[in-house]
Amino acid sequence: MKKNSEVIYDYAVVGAGINGTAIAYFLTQEGKKIALIDKEGIASGGSGAAGAFISPKFTKQSPLRSLLERAYIFSLEFYHDNFSELIKSSSLCHISTDVTQNYKIEDFKKTSQLKWSEVSSTIERQLQKETANYAKVFIENAAVVNAKGMCDALAKGSDFYHDRIDKIVKTEDFFVLNSIKAKKIIMATGAYEALVQEPYVSNRGIWGHRVDITTSTELSFSIHQEVSISKSKRNGDTQNSMLSIGATHDIHFHPDSGETYNYTKGREELLDKARKSIALHDATIVKDYVGLRSGSNDTMPHLGRFVDSEATFKKYPNMVNGLKVNSENFVYHDNIYTLNGVGGYGFVLAPYSAKILCDMLLKNKRLDDTLDVKRFFLRWVKKDGKKYFLKSKQKINNESGI
Repeated sequence: MKKNSEVIYDYAVVGAGINGTAIAYFLTQEGKKIALIDKEGIASGGSGAAGAFISPKFTKQSPLRSLLERAYIFSLEFYHDNFSELIKSSSLCHISTDVTQNYKIEDFKKTSQLKWSEVSSTIERQLQKETANYAKVFIENAAVVNAKGMCDALAKGSDFYHDRIDKIVKTEDFFVLNSIKAKKIIMATGAYEALVQEPYVSNRGIWGHRVDITTSTELSFSIHQEVSISKSKRNGDTQNSMLSIGATHDIHFHPDSGETYNYTKGREELLDKARKSIALHDATIVKDYVGLRSGSNDTMPHLGRFVDSEATFKKYPNMVNGLKVNSENFVYHDNIYTLNGVGGYGFVLAPYSAKILCDMLLKNKRLDDTLDVKRFFLRWVKKDGKKYFLKSKQKINNESGI
């Protein structure tokens, strides 16, 4: 898009994956003028490679599972109500990865308020015999989203800029990102380096790989086990149908590492893991989708304002010695916010998280402490803050000639 240097946007959203496009959507719905910026394109990374399953997390009770159940209900309704052409209903059979993990599904059955059922004998017969002793659960109300199409649809109300932003310049009235001007900024850059450098903020980059295959195997429901397998869809006029198989399965590869991703190995791994769930007959790979997904270090997404650690330490130097300070009195980076860390459940968590962040920005609603990015600052102060503070103080003294 041609840049208009005269426009001053209400928000610049940096990163056009599912996080960035979701928050852009909710803000434009509230009448805000949004610049959506990405160095590669809309859904060009982990979001475009996602299987985009809309389902809960089948595990024992935890804050993450509770969050995902709320997000699953919200996002399923959100997609159906607003983008029905981009979501396909698909019942789901979830299978334990092995018998030692059966307790997670059993705990889910005992404690979840969601509607679920046992797997029928008809479905059991379609699964590999090796899964007979694995715990299973079936939910009728699940879905699969068109990942790229959904991000494109969410972005439609924004002005999109295909641009790489390396620095932020702050003037008295607005920020300047290359030639884009905005009053406020939301960072949704995933696992890539953030423009706001704070020692307490880090994301786990996890490489995702999805393949579309043609196969004579017909599947009337989706499967989650070691990988996610979509239900069959017709492949033109041919006899074979198409399935998607995906996983967030390579925690070591990073596209900025200088190494080359081994597609052959990744494909083999996906097919081998899928065959632990079902038999795949006459399988032929049609297309690959790859990208880096971002997960937070405590598995929960992080939203809200960035604490300015250096300025906060300067204001409250005894924090490193255990001084308790109300977080409302911290120093924050002015008008810079984040929405990140949704991991492999991006298409479930992003709309829900974006709505929460939008309500914080426009309605002054308080963020839950389990989602607020300040939680990382508080933990970091206890663990590494004193060391960092002393190092920063020594640097200031050296620069001052003391």
